[in-house]
Amino acid sequence: MKEFYTYSLFRGACFRKKIIVALSLSFCKWMMGISFCLVASVVSAQVVLPVVEDFSFVSGSGIPTMPDGFVQSGLDGYSGALKFDDTGDFLTLQFSETPKTLMFDIGVNNSFTGSIPSDAIFSVEESDDGNTWNTLSSYTAMLGGTKTLYPNSTSRFIKWVYTTKPSGTNIALKNVQLTDAENPSPFYRSKKDGNWNDHNIWEISADGNNWADAASSYPTNLSGGIIVRNDHIITLTNDATAKLLTIDAGGTLTNTNSSGGYQLTIDDDGTSANDFIINGTYILFGTAPAFNSGAIALVNNNGLVRADDNAGPEQSDAFASSLNVIFKTGAVFEWNNTSAFATSGITYFPNSSVADIPVFKITNVAASVRSGSTTTFNGIVEVDKDFTFTGGSVKNFRNGITGSATLTQNTTSGNSFQISSKNAILGGASLRINLSSPMNLKKSVVVPIDSSITISGGKIDNNSSENIFTINGTLDMTDQQITNTNGAVIVNGIYRTSISGGFSSGAFTNSSIPSGTITVNPSSTIELYALEDQNLNTRSDFANLIFSGSGVKTPGSSFSPNGTITIKDNAILDCSGHNIGGASTNLTMTDNSRLIVGTVSTQPAMEGTYNLTGGVIEFKGSSTTAQTIKGKTNSSNPIVYKNIEISGSKVASSNHDIFLNENGGSFTIKPNGCFEINTFSIKSYNDAINNTNKLQKECEEIVEISKPNDEFKAYDKERI
Repeated sequence: MKEFYTYSLFRGACFRKKIIVALSLSFCKWMMGISFCLVASVVSAQVVLPVVEDFSFVSGSGIPTMPDGFVQSGLDGYSGALKFDDTGDFLTLQFSETPKTLMFDIGVNNSFTGSIPSDAIFSVEESDDGNTWNTLSSYTAMLGGTKTLYPNSTSRFIKWVYTTKPSGTNIALKNVQLTDAENPSPFYRSKKDGNWNDHNIWEISADGNNWADAASSYPTNLSGGIIVRNDHIITLTNDATAKLLTIDAGGTLTNTNSSGGYQLTIDDDGTSANDFIINGTYILFGTAPAFNSGAIALVNNNGLVRADDNAGPEQSDAFASSLNVIFKTGAVFEWNNTSAFATSGITYFPNSSVADIPVFKITNVAASVRSGSTTTFNGIVEVDKDFTFTGGSVKNFRNGITGSATLTQNTTSGNSFQISSKNAILGGASLRINLSSPMNLKKSVVVPIDSSITISGGKIDNNSSENIFTINGTLDMTDQQITNTNGAVIVNGIYRTSISGGFSSGAFTNSSIPSGTITVNPSSTIELYALEDQNLNTRSDFANLIFSGSGVKTPGSSFSPNGTITIKDNAILDCSGHNIGGASTNLTMTDNSRLIVGTVSTQPAMEGTYNLTGGVIEFKGSSTTAQTIKGKTNSSNPIVYKNIEISGSKVASSNHDIFLNENGGSFTIKPNGCFEINTFSIKSYNDAINNTNKLQKECEEIVEISKPNDEFKAYDKERI
């Protein structure tokens, strides 16, 4: 007996097979004086272990050519399974190595959860030589499903045979696996894109270090380890089993979008090791993995599980709420389909400790998601698609909410939003939360420095003692309040409000933060942006202030911000009764804004940098002592005005020239306004306007300014 090895292709897969050749002494001839024997017959083709064959190539229209090592007699086909429909039908498998573990699935009439009746006998036999057979196991009066057997070490043949077939009972067979005793748990790793059950996309190793092309198998739950490597996309096109499966960063394992996808079953390897590790991307279409007893999945930082569909059995969301799955900090579960994820009584990321902060990311979702009982997210919810959370129940966002879309809370009684973990966040580039009832901050919450959050429709409840609500980014509270009786608010970033009473408590009521401890730090900005009138209770710790929108913004008293006052849009800052600004205050004006000053000192009171590209500064002084127009700051920097209006009856120039913007600057005396100029000039910033006539004090008189080349002409009291 001689042994030769050949290679053949079956459905694109490469198999090494051992050819056992019998030499017949009765058929010889002489050639060139050398006696040799021709091959008389090929006894069999042996396949090298391990063997994995799911029979997914079989259809209901018959049996195509069988893979190497398999021989059948009398069989027909189901879709994806062999069909034994008569007594004596058999399938044999011939192999060359010492076997270890045999696994296969059997079913009744293609139902793998059905029972084999008591009058049917389906047998599995083994043989050393293919002639003498011994029964390994017989199946009768029992459930189908996955079966596991352990052939003798000397066996080289396995046979499945329908020993006794009753009427109406056919046996289905699929998912045959036979391992090698010398390498019972081979390692697999991907070598290119492709389908999971295609042998050609895998490499195999006995030790996880030395790799060769997989000859006749693909990974299963008998594997010693499975790796989907970087840049490879592996697709499940049939149900599959796995153990110690890892998706490397940059690698992708995806289900196919066919009736929700296929079932991936994860086995426990019997140790404390995680059985399914996701560092790359795992894509679901409706069928979540099944975890056998003890099996655990781990999604690490930057690992992504994405639900691109939730077709029947609608289990995609079950992965994120499974007790068999651990999501670590930075791990992402992405909801990316138009259905609603499960909510009522659901806890997402149930195994994530307080120290672990995964992300439930919503990039596509139904317009409305209803929860009848408490929904808990033990991580951050990232809202990147507008949707409405309905139902009269608590929605607990443990580590906060972030995103770039709008989350709406409908008006159902009992519908409550809360954030429950210390140092949770309200974040995202442009997150909008439309509330119908107060959002309860159970612990301290932070708005990160790069975030912009808008709250509308309801208040933020920061009343819990020891709560600190820190705003490092931008928080727009619209016309809503932060109730803060027992808590604290720290503003390091931008705080915007359109409420009538302005920022904080004082003489004016209905402020945005009416009580509690408030700290406004030097880097902060407070903006009043309503389209209507607003009041502002002044503070000693104001830094930067913005008055925008329209309407009149009225401060309650004099104050000196240590930063920049910006007036823009159509807003009017009416400081006619107070001195606003000081040595460390800058002034910026744009658009059609207006600053009204009315006190008797030199105005404006800001002594810092002026940037006046638009707007009007109106001088309203009408007291006995003249209000004077500031020509330059204490640092001797000239002030270049865009537009000046004189509406007061007692306004004069100060001890410096008045400079106007050379590009459209104006100086206007309004009806009943009176301006007295001294020996200093009104100048274009680049060309002096020399004063030759003192302006008349009587407002009814003609007011004249002359200058070289007659660039300024005489005007009446309406305008110079």
